[in-house]
Formats: sequence, structure tokens, C-alpha cells
Amino acid sequence: MASELLVIPAERLTIYMTALIENAWADNATGFFVRRTDDDERIFLVTNKHAILPGSDLPPEVVTVSLTDAPGGRTSIIRASVPLEGTGAAEWRGHPDGDVDVAAIDVTRLRNSYPTAIMAFIPYSSFIPSSRLEAEDVHVIDDVLIVGYPMGRLIHRDSAFPIFRAGIIASDIGEPLQDELDGRTRTLRAFLVDGGVIPGSSGSPVVQRKTYVSGEKPMRVEDYPRSGLLGIVAETQYAPVRTGVFSGSGYAGLGLVFSAETILETVDLFFA
Repeated sequence: MASELLVIPAERLTIYMTALIENAWADNATGFFVRRTDDDERIFLVTNKHAILPGSDLPPEVVTVSLTDAPGGRTSIIRASVPLEGTGAAEWRGHPDGDVDVAAIDVTRLRNSYPTAIMAFIPYSSFIPSSRLEAEDVHVIDDVLIVGYPMGRLIHRDSAFPIFRAGIIASDIGEPLQDELDGRTRTLRAFLVDGGVIPGSSGSPVVQRKTYVSGEKPMRVEDYPRSGLLGIVAETQYAPVRTGVFSGSGYAGLGLVFSAETILETVDLFFA
């Protein structure tokens, strides 16, 4: 007899791939773990340049990564320090295009130092770069999940599990965006998401929002169809606000997301 319908939400597949990070000046952001398909030994933590660099002309110092530890099945939080300069520093790379706010850190030693920590990895095969958007049927107004730590220090007591926010693709994904920053025109391989993106969301992965239903038999974890990674949040967009005598800027609810290929290009720098 066939089993009851089994609904598998995509968020359960993504919860272990993210980490809360804190930089040397005590600002928080999000990072997520990536493994290159042809290299099972090295693990990379992907985030934004601005999350680890104190300034364009200053080197990074250290990041603290919060992980969920689960020895014996009981969860707790590990706060692991990852030095980015000096003796024992982890290798890091920033995308060579100054307008692409993507960075990656080799955290293979972190994984080896905390074998009971829960760390899942996004493989290259789960990335959906611009060249695969049509084949994967990805379009504007599709649903997405934004996974990270948008409230900064808001975190579970006994785990570093992220917060999930629902959104949609708000611009024509795959078509470069153009804007102005400090009087300079930028052309970005990026798209917008509408999902209440707020400060602290920097570095959050943006994935397809999918639910899979099986009516035949329960599926093993390794058999779950995986949601594709579309990009990484880098900026919160603002809009003018005028209320009575007050005039200023408020959150527009839009986030700038660099496309998946910019992440692949950054990680590939370790193998150049």
C-alpha cells in the first residue's frame, strides 16, 4: 500500500548551510558553505567583501563564525574564531571586480577542528548561473527564500539556525542592473528580490522556494531534489520617505543579489 503524501519543504535542506558571522568591528552578517564539485577536501565560507573588510584599503583581521554543535544529538553553539591575517590565517579571496561584493574564505580547517558541528555544503551542481536560468525555468516573480540572520544578534538559544524570509524575484533575472553610486554608474550582474531585506541580511543565500511531494514512499535525505542557489544578498535598498515634517530614507523592502556565477568565479580563484 502506498504511503501518505510526504511533503518536503526546501528550507529543511538549507538550514544547515548557513552560519552567523561577526567581523572584527562587531557587525554581524551571514555566510554559507560551498564545496567545489571536483574537490571534496576544501570547504569555503562565502559572504560579502564588506562583511570582512574594514575598508577598501585595509586588510581583514578576523571573523567569528557561529556553528551549531550536536554531540550526542544535543545542540549547542560554537563560536569559532577564524583569523584572516598573521600566523595561521585562513586564505580568503575577493572577487576581482571591485563592484562585485562577494568574498570567500577557506574554512576547511574549521570543519576539521569541529567534527561534531552541523555543516552542510552547497555543491557547484546546485548553483543556477545566468547560463542555466532558462533550462531551470527561473523567471521574474518566482518565489525565493532568503536564508540568514537579518536581525543581527537575534539567534536561537541552543543553535545557530538561520531565519527564513520569503520573497520574489523582483527584476528580470539574468539581465544586468544599472545604478548610480557616489556619482558613478555601475553595471552589475545582479537582480533584485522583494522580501523585506534589512541590514544583517548581507551574505544571505537566495534559493528557489520549492516543495516536493512524493505519493509512493518516503524519500531518503540524499534523494531529495535540491533547490537551486540563485545568488547572494549584498545590499539593502532604500527609498525616500516623507511623513508630515519628516523627510528621510526608509527600507524599500528590496535587496540587491549578486548572481550565482559571481560566487563561482570567486571560489575558483583558489584554484587558479
